[in-house]
Amino acid sequence: MDSRIHTLEIPTPFPVGPVNVYLIEGREPALIDTGPNTSEAWESLQQAIVRVERRGGLLYERAS
Repeated sequence: MDSRIHTLEIPTPFPVGPVNVYLIEGREPALIDTGPNTSEAWESLQQAIVRVERRGGLLYERAS
């Protein structure tokens, strides 16, 4: 499978505003997470990954 890179915007509580997180598809998906360790950022990240999956991304077998 070819690699695809998804840019996900994650909110921060800081004046800088939102930051980008990068989700890289491939044989073994990778996540480059530059977001803050907040519950809002975690929820936003989970929602963004679901949106990628709904668009047909992240075609890999999940561990059960």
